[in-house]
Amino acid sequence: MPAALLCLIALAFVACGGERSFDAEEFVGELNDHGAGLALEGSLPNEQAGVEVYSVAIAANPGQGEDDHSGGSLVLADDADGAIAEHERCEGAVSFICFRAANAVLIVEDGSRPQDIERVGAAIRALESD
Repeated sequence: MPAALLCLIALAFVACGGERSFDAEEFVGELNDHGAGLALEGSLPNEQAGVEVYSVAIAANPGQGEDDHSGGSLVLADDADGAIAEHERCEGAVSFICFRAANAVLIVEDGSRPQDIERVGAAIRALESD
């Protein structure tokens, strides 16, 4: 999937994020309900106030028990404004693909498999339309 299309998906989701507030399990669960294939792997050390950071894996073939996966991080801010700042910081890095919904920012490694990124993008678009 071309990088420009991924940016459009991310920007569209940012514009429709709303003021909802997610916790890590809820965000991952809702994306998985839409086929994302994410696994929350645990919290990561973080010294930034108002932010929680988690490691996530993106399964190659959700539901098929494969160990092969892409990776990324989930950043949860105290509020949508904090998430906007995190998303802007993420967008400034050349090696990440960034999505935001309310107080959650999903950061996917740029080297992730295109089909994984596509699947996550589709799940985010589906969540956006809920």
